[in-house]
Amino acid sequence: RHDWRRGTRGHTEIPSSSDRSQEAVLYGELRMLLGGATSIAGSSSEGEGLMRNLDDAALNEGLGGWEVGYETFPLGDIDGDLYASGCDGYYIDPPWVLDDRIYLPHISEGIDAEANNEFRCLSGIDPGGEDLIADNTSIIHGIGLTTSDVAEVSREGAHLVWSPRSNVSLYGETAQVVLYDNLAVPIALGTDWVPSGSGTLLRELQCADQLNRDQYGGHFSDRDLWLMVTRNAAVATGSDGQLGRLREGFIADVAIFAKGGAELHRAVIEADIPDVQLVLRGSEPLTGDADLISGLLSPADYSACEALDDCVSEHVVCMDTLSLAAVEAAVGGGAYDLTICGVPAGEPTCVPLREDEDGDGLIYPVSTLNDLDQDGVEDSVDNCVDVFNPGRPVDGYVQTDVDGDSIGDACDRCPMDPGGACTWLDPDGDGIEGLDDNCPGIANADQADTDNDLLGDACDACPDFWSPQGACLESVYDLKQGLLAEGQSVVLGDMLVTAVSSSGVYMQLSEDAASYAGPDYSGIYAYMPSIDPKPVRGDIIQIDGVVNDFNGQLQLSSVAGWSLQSAGEPDPSPVVAGPADVQTGGLLQWPLESVVVSVEDVTVTSLDLAPGPGDDAQHNEFEVDGGLRIDDQLYSIEPYPALGERFASLTGVLRYGNGDSKLEPRDASDVVAGAPTIESLDPEVVYVESGITTDQLLTVRLIRVAGQDEVISLSCAPAPIVSCPATVTVPSGDQEAAVEITSGLASQIPAVVTATLNGSNALAEVYVYDDASPRSVVALSPDPMGIAPDTVAPMAVTLDLPAASGGAVVDLAASNGLVSVPATVTVPAGELEAVFDVTAGPNQGAELITASLGGSFTSAVVDVDPASVGVGLIFSEYLEGSTGTNKYVEIKNVDPLAIDLSTCEVNVYSNGAASPSNTIALSAAVLANGDLFLLCNSSATFSTYAPCDQSSGSLNFNGNDAVDLICGGITQDVIGQIGFDPGSTWGSGAEVTRDGVLRRDCAINMGDTDGSDPFDPAVEWIGGITDDASELGLDTCP
Repeated sequence: RHDWRRGTRGHTEIPSSSDRSQEAVLYGELRMLLGGATSIAGSSSEGEGLMRNLDDAALNEGLGGWEVGYETFPLGDIDGDLYASGCDGYYIDPPWVLDDRIYLPHISEGIDAEANNEFRCLSGIDPGGEDLIADNTSIIHGIGLTTSDVAEVSREGAHLVWSPRSNVSLYGETAQVVLYDNLAVPIALGTDWVPSGSGTLLRELQCADQLNRDQYGGHFSDRDLWLMVTRNAAVATGSDGQLGRLREGFIADVAIFAKGGAELHRAVIEADIPDVQLVLRGSEPLTGDADLISGLLSPADYSACEALDDCVSEHVVCMDTLSLAAVEAAVGGGAYDLTICGVPAGEPTCVPLREDEDGDGLIYPVSTLNDLDQDGVEDSVDNCVDVFNPGRPVDGYVQTDVDGDSIGDACDRCPMDPGGACTWLDPDGDGIEGLDDNCPGIANADQADTDNDLLGDACDACPDFWSPQGACLESVYDLKQGLLAEGQSVVLGDMLVTAVSSSGVYMQLSEDAASYAGPDYSGIYAYMPSIDPKPVRGDIIQIDGVVNDFNGQLQLSSVAGWSLQSAGEPDPSPVVAGPADVQTGGLLQWPLESVVVSVEDVTVTSLDLAPGPGDDAQHNEFEVDGGLRIDDQLYSIEPYPALGERFASLTGVLRYGNGDSKLEPRDASDVVAGAPTIESLDPEVVYVESGITTDQLLTVRLIRVAGQDEVISLSCAPAPIVSCPATVTVPSGDQEAAVEITSGLASQIPAVVTATLNGSNALAEVYVYDDASPRSVVALSPDPMGIAPDTVAPMAVTLDLPAASGGAVVDLAASNGLVSVPATVTVPAGELEAVFDVTAGPNQGAELITASLGGSFTSAVVDVDPASVGVGLIFSEYLEGSTGTNKYVEIKNVDPLAIDLSTCEVNVYSNGAASPSNTIALSAAVLANGDLFLLCNSSATFSTYAPCDQSSGSLNFNGNDAVDLICGGITQDVIGQIGFDPGSTWGSGAEVTRDGVLRRDCAINMGDTDGSDPFDPAVEWIGGITDDASELGLDTCP
């Protein structure tokens, strides 16, 4: 395929362009919709269209939290790599791609050894590859497979997605679909790449019909061809429990055709777009005959529909986004017309043709031969007279016959069995073959299906419960006690929704349910980020999902959908429990996980909690009564509680996450404050001149706004140094009050002011001074200081007491002349600090600066080095994990000045995009020179040296995605090349961005500010061990 993508090996590159704008997406999807198609699986787009995007859970229009794992380059060969043997040059998809419901890769697009080697590397036949052929693999193309290869596809239960027009127009032939069918491989039909393929699914279906008639001897019935775009297509995309059939309980994605004189399936095969009378997606009319649609919609809804023209002038299309004119105007020349009436001009051929282009002797058809199937082989010697099977390069230019029965593999009903048993067609021997058998592994000639869910009673675990995905109605009690297998599909009913987050819902069995047996083990969390809409609190629902153990929490994931049983139900009564019972390790931690719980009369005992796995330092958790964590996943308590604050009660969902049991309040009504307490007496240290009365220095602050006047007791001691009133009042509606103090005798020892309320207290130290008080220098900062030669940088000197009325003159000295400082610097009266300049000379080295006052002195080291001071911020470490969402970037300030990150953002550019796919605004932190800031994906689980400073689910990049850092609109640094997709990774060897750890070379003191330039990580980065997060948050370049 790289021959036409890149013009390699003497072939001509096919020019094409990609437009992912919403207008272009709507144009392409509308063209397909007019031909009756309702779903698509392909390269993801950034715009929302009209069809179900089965490869994107967020755009599959409510099918559930699953998606097809679509991969154009499963070998990481976007650069055009071709190998006739061996897999060492490829970056092959990892085994976890099979965790998707369906893995949908392009494999073996071609007829030579290089095309066949793709399959060898992706099937595990070559020991250097990966075995990615499984019962949830759907192979797009599969042209260059040998007979034994197709047999392997059959044994694994994989599927084929056939794209005949694109194949024939590019390679002169297509996949050996009769062989695939004879080996019981289910075949779906898809259009593939528009520049070489069909503009609508109808045109692709007619290409398949033409080949079936002229090259395959009518092997496929009309029903077989129709199934390729309905049932089989749903099977190949994993949507067969929801789409692809007209059955009760399935989603109504329906295309209705005019009969046009034809019968049954033939009417669909021969249809043109005017024959498509109505297209429904999820029972919603999108296009079709104007009279039909006007009768289905209200006048208000129908007013949004627009009339079409050309051969469908009696049809309308109904879009709620852009106008038809805007969509058509935005698409440039060279595209198929929006309305393809009949055979479109310039459509790629569907007639197999080769004319010895590669000098390989392949020539067909040959007009002088008696050759029924037009494969270039005379009928008298053709081992498949009516089935097209030229000798291909991958087969050594011979018509293969593996079982030696003189019948070519391409047409042999049993190509691997000379005896003709063909057991793979009907493995259970019940006389029903392939997908027509509703229990393919268990003999059931009667095909009984009591619940009509397409699973025969003989293999249906719950034959009386309708569930086309095979899930049965199960007990939440069994699930939460670990009695159901992980990965088992289940249905839970009568579940009362108690809380909703952005990624899922918490539920517990309704107390009115017939199976209710108490609160223990009755709650569960359902992870369903892509389900829209989600149920709301108070709904009782039935939900279909998969049992999953997520880092210790038993939950539902891969949710296929939910249905409403009732709405507006009251919350369950919370289970009142002791904090020790529901904290991590408590007796009720697991029985009440995901159940609504209340704890009473509790006190905040810690605000500084170590983050658990996958959490970060800014996790906004606090602890009550020495063990139970209170989290903010659902609701953030404002103002944030203070140490020692009491709560009359805290209610919420008990959740296990990040290695701990946590209570998750849901709203303000879940938080009942206790008696008011003191948050602070600020500042903790104050300086005041002797003989002054003031209320401008100290402020007492409550935990939260006072509901009534709160009288706070004060004490000041010793009295000769500081005195104060006995009380101070915080008025109702306020949160703080000024504290008046009177300074007495100067003292080297501080007095203490104490504020007390309801058992809580706060302290502040007061230093009283006069002009006679001795002063000392206590610090020079920064220490150490980095400075480049021939530059100037500021340094500060600090005293232990504010300077006297005449100021304090501090003597300064430099040890060896590498830098110069003024002889003295004066700290102004009443101030603690003064700033002076350090001027570096041309030479490098270390210098000691000394400051002295009276008998006191202090010193700081100055390092004169061109590399010691850089410009701005840089990415200092990068990790793209080999599993899950373990993504991290470390940011370092190499600038001599502190930088406020509140103006900064990190952007991710996916798959060569020129504009950001995700943006993360950084939190308001100030980074001093040399400081680090660690940004992590919120689901990351690796152990880092230091906690994450910020986490975000939007930090979700792969090895081919660029990442940049921008502050105040100015680019600071870039990893990768924006607007360019390298395939799977930048770099090679140890320095790679896919599954890679990169640490910045210590010599780099300025970021890459040009995101459009080529990127080679080996230039400025040093590769680390895959998944090694041990140095994230550690400055390895001190």
